[in-house]
Amino acid sequence: MQDRDQFNITAAWNSLDENYLVTWEQATDNPNSHGIAFTHVFAGEQGNGENELEHPPLWLFEPADAERTCDRPLAAFNSLTGKFLVVFDCRDFFPPGDHELTLQRIDGTGTGLQGARVTLTSIAGIEDADLLDYDLGFNRFNNTESRFIIALDAISQDSPVENLSLIPVKGAYDPASSDQLDGSSLPLVKGEDLTPNGTGNSTTGAYLLTVGQASAADGGNIFGYWLLPNGYHFPLILK
Repeated sequence: MQDRDQFNITAAWNSLDENYLVTWEQATDNPNSHGIAFTHVFAGEQGNGENELEHPPLWLFEPADAERTCDRPLAAFNSLTGKFLVVFDCRDFFPPGDHELTLQRIDGTGTGLQGARVTLTSIAGIEDADLLDYDLGFNRFNNTESRFIIALDAISQDSPVENLSLIPVKGAYDPASSDQLDGSSLPLVKGEDLTPNGTGNSTTGAYLLTVGQASAADGGNIFGYWLLPNGYHFPLILK
């Protein structure tokens, strides 16, 4: 790893194989260009002097272009398939380029990647965004089906109004699909200074998204959006 103030690290728990997937942003050989690396970590201590990593750190994606960079990986685990999904943001930094929200599936254990990378460039306001803020979680529905949910806030310098949407991604890799999306994106809320943060419950199948909205007048509000296995339900104002 390189010497930096932060690595934008994320970790996700694999409840079937009982390990962790750790992903992080890492410098490439090109100045100012970063890629995404990963490893699996055993659930518990392996004994005195033993390595706690299942395998050495590997590149999940390393940009070949010196003027391209990727950052802010997030990972989620599908307890029905035993696989992970990782989401990260790639773009050109000189000159500043369009954002590509990038998806890559990873095996639950070992070094294998599932299918090719998928880039999202023209959904939920990505094409007009100067900054992306997002979170990722797992959602089960109809008891036997699954999907990942990306909560995406597309931020544009040309407008104070941000657009927060839900993007459903197929729970299992589909070799016949080039985009891996599970239907259309769902516009959720518009506002200023939105911050999404969500998580999925692998036991109940529910997904809870919290959205912070800052306000100088009253300190802001926190809204909760519940995505239940049998449909949408938005009952919560937390603050």
